[in-house]
Amino acid sequence: MNFPLFAAKRYLFAKKKHNAVNVITGISVLGVVVATAALIISLSVFNGFQDLFRKQSSTFDPDIKILPVNGKVFDKGIESVQTALLMQEIEAFSYILEEDAMFKYRGKEYIATLKGVDNNFSDVSGLDTMMYEGDFMLKRKSLDFAVIGGGVAYHLGVQLNLIDALKVYVPDRLAKPGSNPRKAFRNDYLILAGTYRVTSDIDSKYVIAPIDFVSDILGYNNKVSAIEIKLKADVDEAEVSDKLESVLGESFRVLNRYQQQESVYAAMRAEKLMIFVILIFILVIATFNIIGSTVMLIIEKKDNILTLFKLGMAKNAAIKLFAIESSVVIFLGSLLGLLLGLIFCFVQQEFGIISLSGDGGFLVDNYPVKVLLSDIVMITLCVNIVGAIICLLPIRVIIRRVMSENTVVN
Repeated sequence: MNFPLFAAKRYLFAKKKHNAVNVITGISVLGVVVATAALIISLSVFNGFQDLFRKQSSTFDPDIKILPVNGKVFDKGIESVQTALLMQEIEAFSYILEEDAMFKYRGKEYIATLKGVDNNFSDVSGLDTMMYEGDFMLKRKSLDFAVIGGGVAYHLGVQLNLIDALKVYVPDRLAKPGSNPRKAFRNDYLILAGTYRVTSDIDSKYVIAPIDFVSDILGYNNKVSAIEIKLKADVDEAEVSDKLESVLGESFRVLNRYQQQESVYAAMRAEKLMIFVILIFILVIATFNIIGSTVMLIIEKKDNILTLFKLGMAKNAAIKLFAIESSVVIFLGSLLGLLLGLIFCFVQQEFGIISLSGDGGFLVDNYPVKVLLSDIVMITLCVNIVGAIICLLPIRVIIRRVMSENTVVN
């Protein structure tokens, strides 16, 4: 039988002479339980928000977006572009023309991005499914309509039941430097058809309008700033991106959904990592309780340890004995913490016991939760490895001191 393991089990579960050891051991387990549960809950909530953002942004962002490397616009009739759009993996595509503009509505002004889209936009984007007021309509006979984000509507104080039109101002590209400032801008009107709600960033940034309206006010002819593409089902996105890059050449960038929102995903990853690091520090503090209980146990069993040394037990065996004892405490705490955290996540996912505070303007009413197996494995390994490393050094120091005292006595 493995003697250190046998002795560790005896010391862990046997009744202690001093009740304080039992109390500190219980507190130690509780600290690890709380820290581990906090880790799984916090990371799962971050995963839930990431998943929610990914689902919501996918209704606005296309599968693939083609942009020029140099300049804002390019000629959509370029041969390589037309060849690329004939690929059989592409289900639909839409020409896009964007420019920053100033919008004025009933005396209020706001700067946003004027996004011109063609008739295929609804086939590429799911924005028409994200309307919460009005309709997704951009054209009716000769009239031009606009669909605006909820953030833009808020800043402009838009009310769709009014007949006031949205006035659009854009810089005149052909205006000569030093000319009359009033003539440096071109303006036109759009009729408001509805408002959409995707994410706060998108809602506060875009005004959707017909591409021919945007082309006229900007003075572009046959020019676009991007092409948004929807791929067929079960198509390898990475493979299609590589094909598009080879056909289009170095003059164009081909971005997938992740690359289109790379800064947002990077910020989310950084926030998740920071929360993880902070909670690991809390775990480290909780682990000091385990060190205290283990040291007290060593002091309590000092006579037994000295007897074992006299019987020939090696120093490493004694260190292993108490290292196993502290590791079992950490493992039990992490296991219980994971169990409690997973139960909480399940209850939150099914019943939404914790709601988002505010006026109800969120996309969801309750905190979203998504548990990942990779997080469970990472948390389990980190909790047990960090705890074992922190406990090992004090155990080695105390055992050496006990051995030195035994040497002096002898």
